[in-house]
Amino acid sequence: MLKMKLSKKSIRMIIVDAQIGFAEEKTQSGQKCELSCPEGKLKCKNISQLIGRLGEELEMISVTQDSHNLGHIGLGYSWYDSSKSDLVHPPAFTEVVEYGKPWARLYEEKTSREYVEKLGSKRMKLTIWPPHCLKGTEQELLQEDVQKSLTEWEEVSSKSCNLLKKGMSNNLEEYSPFCAYGQDREPIQLHIRKRGDWRGLGAFLSVGDWLRPFPLRGCHSAGLGLVPTIQRTGRGLGTDCAD
Repeated sequence: MLKMKLSKKSIRMIIVDAQIGFAEEKTQSGQKCELSCPEGKLKCKNISQLIGRLGEELEMISVTQDSHNLGHIGLGYSWYDSSKSDLVHPPAFTEVVEYGKPWARLYEEKTSREYVEKLGSKRMKLTIWPPHCLKGTEQELLQEDVQKSLTEWEEVSSKSCNLLKKGMSNNLEEYSPFCAYGQDREPIQLHIRKRGDWRGLGAFLSVGDWLRPFPLRGCHSAGLGLVPTIQRTGRGLGTDCAD
């Protein structure tokens, strides 16, 4: 059982990417989840128990959900080796450091080149991820324990969860619900802030250990200050901000 101290005031909770694609090793149909988080299922159980335990103290629950098309800039299907005559896609976890050497985009070439160059100017790299959380697939769905607890909370509280799907733009990476990776704060920052009322947060839960520190990036510049977080569920309550 997860143990922590939280204020008795009403809590606004954000649950980040507690999805089958990150929390389970395989889907029910047997598909391997290439980006499965260590102990992801256990962490989702802890999150589920926390929702049940806090109950009426939860004023609002916002849930982010990774959702991609096959043509997303972070997936290999839209990239090819420009040095070869045959169509060769980059393997998973390839880092695109310099556009066209050898990896180039099948479309949106100008936009993609500028994006890779912009990341490079900020000492960032574009990583090609394995296919994950594709629209309409099992991996995109919330993990079973979390989904059940959210449904029960909605029934008891007569409120609705605020669902934020991110990663739906093919040319934009959104590791964080607060800002886009490698992008200027404006107008991206204002656009994302309109998706939910993030102020007054009491807890922040993340299942994606490999994405640290991205889940919190932008929260401080959005006027939220420091957010109490449970980055590795089961290891206590800390404070973190990636700005």
